[in-house]
Amino acid sequence: MTETPTEPRAISDEEWDNPKPLTGKDLEIHQQNVLNVR
Repeated sequence: MTETPTEPRAISDEEWDNPKPLTGKDLEIHQQNVLNVR
């Protein structure tokens, strides 16, 4: 799993299940990451 440059640190399970609202490119990248992982 590749990490995004904006989030170099590992996120906790709580953060992953309840992410901050994202917009634009960050949202697209996050959605791709979710699809790749799950």
